[in-house]
Amino acid sequence: MKKLLVVLVMVTAFTLVYLGCGNSGTGPSEETYTVSGTLTKLDMEDGVMGYAMLITMEGDTTYNLIYSDESPFSAGVASYSMSGVAAGTYYFGAVIDVNGNWESSNGPDEGDWANEDFSEVTINQNTVINVTNDGWKLWSGGGGNNCVSGTLLKNGVEDGVLGYVALADSGYNYQYSAVSEQPFSDGWTTYDIYDVMDGSYFFLAFIDVNGNADPYDPSPDAGDWVNSDPPWVWIDQNTELDVYDNEWAAYGE
Repeated sequence: MKKLLVVLVMVTAFTLVYLGCGNSGTGPSEETYTVSGTLTKLDMEDGVMGYAMLITMEGDTTYNLIYSDESPFSAGVASYSMSGVAAGTYYFGAVIDVNGNWESSNGPDEGDWANEDFSEVTINQNTVINVTNDGWKLWSGGGGNNCVSGTLLKNGVEDGVLGYVALADSGYNYQYSAVSEQPFSDGWTTYDIYDVMDGSYFFLAFIDVNGNADPYDPSPDAGDWVNSDPPWVWIDQNTELDVYDNEWAAYGE
């Protein structure tokens, strides 16, 4: 069974359980700074890991992890320090990994704590950011009544060729969470995926030019077209994701 390999290019595409929209970091300058502080949760057991992060955003759903640090809790406090931070605008995120299964590409999951105030910070000097004992929200896992839809555009694709869209769980050996297949007509097709659970996914699309994809486990091979830079996306509402004519690449190249 062929499996689609997704190349993760650092900076890691990263999704968190926060809402809102913002700007990308403003880019590096010659001078860098240190962002440090404490994460306080007075009832947290010793040894549980706390994570602090500076993140940029692309649109409303794609998050990029730029800087991070981790530290175990002791007596209800975890300290962090991120050095070499370029001047710019970021979002500050913090997570307490209660269940011990943290992966930066996934974000928090059910039972973890995340900072309530996920807001923009501008770094142009050494900066202290603390999360107080009452500054956390419990992540409960979310619901599952979302629709992901969009359009695939590729000039020159013959009518009837199938376009596939998949929302895939994290990791190289991922499992599909949802798949749609639709035939092209006049160089485009549309898709809808219903009942998508709240969460973070790889958004994967390919055009099965040679017509040999397994509908139960679809993946591309030589001669197919794939979306050239599959993003991490956070889904917690109806979401439109399109792939335009210039966003395809020949599979394996």
